[in-house]
Amino acid sequence: MDTGPDQTTSSLNSAVKGLSPFAVPHLTESEIDDFNDHAEAIHEATSTSVADVQSNKIKAKAPKSFEELLRHLKRFANLLFAIFGEGCKMLIALLSTIEDLDNYNDTARANTSATTMAAIMWIVMQQSRHFAAGKMSGGTQFLPTFANMAMLIKVETPVICNSMPAALILSTGGKRSNENGTDQHGKKKTKKENDNAGNRQYRAHADCYHPKMKAAMAPFVAMSPKPTITKICSAAGTHATELFDDANLCIRTQLLGACDSACTHTHKLVSDSIVDKALAKLKPVIDAPHLVNRR
Repeated sequence: MDTGPDQTTSSLNSAVKGLSPFAVPHLTESEIDDFNDHAEAIHEATSTSVADVQSNKIKAKAPKSFEELLRHLKRFANLLFAIFGEGCKMLIALLSTIEDLDNYNDTARANTSATTMAAIMWIVMQQSRHFAAGKMSGGTQFLPTFANMAMLIKVETPVICNSMPAALILSTGGKRSNENGTDQHGKKKTKKENDNAGNRQYRAHADCYHPKMKAAMAPFVAMSPKPTITKICSAAGTHATELFDDANLCIRTQLLGACDSACTHTHKLVSDSIVDKALAKLKPVIDAPHLVNRR
């Protein structure tokens, strides 16, 4: 047995001792190129400077309209659902807030100020950080600001957050009316401007409304006011994101045949098989339309 001094050297040095520098494995040109590409990718990934980060900073902006506010919140809800599933606590809380906002009538929507919309986005961001830190458990599930915001939205009261940066409000350009009927510069809006702000423009998409869906949803279209998509899906025991595979598809058009004129989602006629899948998920509420009034 060898008991010489080599027993005290490092395993790495011992392993390579005596090997020839010419005893290297044969590599093809393709393997060498792959190795070099990998090494270059590692170098670029670990050489990001502070200047690189600062040059790619995105400036936060508040929504300029009530519809844009809802669109941002719903897109965030879709992201939470895709990553964490329907049991996500942040998703459940956000959907409740979205439903309350969705139930605002035309006057309430028109009177929602730029300050309120910016405050809602800021508070949702704070709560999201709280969630990302794993703190939505026990008695500290919701920040006081988020709980207060949710209550104020339910009673259609302006939301204020003093910790929100002033620049976030100014990013709206001062074109939204605030709680006292003036714009961001204090200029009083005319009666015609206020009347126009209260008239939401809906756009019908008859060419995108599938006949099967139109017949099944006729009772809901006839309701006044029309139930929200959230209420319809909730009464059916499903979620709007589960109805269609295309996440960018305008669900309101598919279910009710019309949507807001500012909608940026896809409007198209889907196939029979896609409609049949959606109708199967909506069957509980289609068979009993009165269930939406219990939500």
